[in-house]
Amino acid sequence: MAGNYLSLDPDVCKVFGEGLVDIGARTGNLKFNAAGNIVHNQVDNSVVVDLLMTIDFHFDDGLIKKMADNINENIELEPVNFNRGTYEKGLREVVGVEKADEIITQLSLNGKLKRLPDELNKRIVFSDVKFKWNEESNTFKSFGKLGITNINKEEVNKYVNGGIMITKKRSGDIVDIYIEIDKDNWYYFTYRRGLMKAVSSNADFNTQIQEMKKDKRKYSHQKGEQPFTFMYGSANERRAFKRDFESEF
Repeated sequence: MAGNYLSLDPDVCKVFGEGLVDIGARTGNLKFNAAGNIVHNQVDNSVVVDLLMTIDFHFDDGLIKKMADNINENIELEPVNFNRGTYEKGLREVVGVEKADEIITQLSLNGKLKRLPDELNKRIVFSDVKFKWNEESNTFKSFGKLGITNINKEEVNKYVNGGIMITKKRSGDIVDIYIEIDKDNWYYFTYRRGLMKAVSSNADFNTQIQEMKKDKRKYSHQKGEQPFTFMYGSANERRAFKRDFESEF
């Protein structure tokens, strides 16, 4: 059953919400679509979010496929849990009940899809991502492993280490996405005010971004849309992110 739901448990002072979730990120042409649940503990004012989430942005198809291939090459990664209640309910919100039930049936029988619906044909689709909200830093920070079902049309269906951090700023929200396949193989994306920087342990990935012409890296935005460009980042930015991400709230 799809639809938004909200309840309050006065005995434990918790508010529970379920359905489509707007994380409130002001990120222009870096687009989020999410569904799942939110638990707000009114005693300590903590907020925990458990989601199925898609992230879409302008990027080179061949480059992003390298990340999918690297994940699929690692046979030691844990498979995602398709029986997770949040995933099943979130799927019904994102693609609709009929499509979701068909997807769930296909995955239970075959472990993969016959056809990926348009709603899930996005740069990265997370079947399992959990966030905690930190009011002092205005940051959503993920915790636990990240479950990835697909990268564009490439099915992955694996858990990886890494993290996602969404920092809300008056000057423009910042989004960091870090995918660590193992200690020697990783991809890092950082976005702010229309500019996405990307860097990886994969030297070929880095070289192709550096050598790519600007018009290939620039999104041809329509009137009223915000501009978007991607470019090569730096390993120092990745190290700085890991330091901030791994620090305690």
